Amino acid sequence: MVEAYAKGSGTQVRNKVPKLIDQRPGYEAIAEDGRGNVNHLITLVANGDRIYMVISAGPKGHAKSEDAVRFRDSFRLLGGPPPSQSADSSSE
Repeated sequence: MVEAYAKGSGTQVRNKVPKLIDQRPGYEAIAEDGRGNVNHLITLVANGDRIYMVISAGPKGHAKSEDAVRFRDSFRLLGGPPPSQSADSSSE
C-alpha cells in the first residue's frame, strides 16, 4: 500500500520500517518528490478488518519534524480486537 500511495502521489519511498502502533504491527515510511522538496510521513496500521493510513506532507525535512509526529500521534485506534499478547507478557 505504501508503494501504491507513492506511485499515485508522484513520490518515491525513501525509508520504510516496521513499527508498532498502539501495540499493533504496522509500518512507517518516508517518501519524497523527485526533487527532494516535499516530504511525506506515511503511517500504516491494521485494526481488526480495517487498514488505516495516516499521511502528512510538508517541505523538506517535514517527515522527521515535531509537527508531523504530533499530527500522527493525535490519532487513536478505537474498536477492533485488542492487541494480541506477546509470549513475554503472558508469562508475567
